[in-house]
Amino acid sequence: MTRQWITTTWSQSADWLLGRDMAAVVVANPDDPRPIAEVTGSQEVAFDQPQGRTHHVFGYPTINERNYYRPGNVPATLQRTFDGRSLMVTQGTTHNDPVYYNDVMAGAQSPGCSGGALLQNFDSATGEGVQVGVFSRYDDPAQIIGILGWVQGPNMSSTHFGTEEQAVYDAAQAANTA
Repeated sequence: MTRQWITTTWSQSADWLLGRDMAAVVVANPDDPRPIAEVTGSQEVAFDQPQGRTHHVFGYPTINERNYYRPGNVPATLQRTFDGRSLMVTQGTTHNDPVYYNDVMAGAQSPGCSGGALLQNFDSATGEGVQVGVFSRYDDPAQIIGILGWVQGPNMSSTHFGTEEQAVYDAAQAANTA
């Protein structure tokens, strides 16, 4: 049986304005007894890590009306087409969003990347890092610049793993060992 858990904040209002956009899933396959991490791979997970560090965000973007690089939104030389099948990585220094407890980074990964890992200490030679968050949304540049005055251009927000996310993770771990 496959089971899922979500944060309390997200379950009360699945609205990105409140943040805490995170879930944990335990996948059971009676035809294959191996843990899913042996099939898909996995990363170390950490909670309550300092913010404002260099991070990497991974995802599989698609081209749609919310893609910053779509035709008509940027000059032809900057346009990018994404098919949802190619892995994209964005690296940068995150900023603490004091309102939503998110990690915000300059970049423009579009829908299709939601749920992608936010990794610190990523080693491109080994493909390993420590997951400290999960990509949640792309923010319109005017909103972020106008409110917080960080960087010009598009920004991405990732839910930062704190105590609420750790409670979800721990519940899934406990169910997985039961």
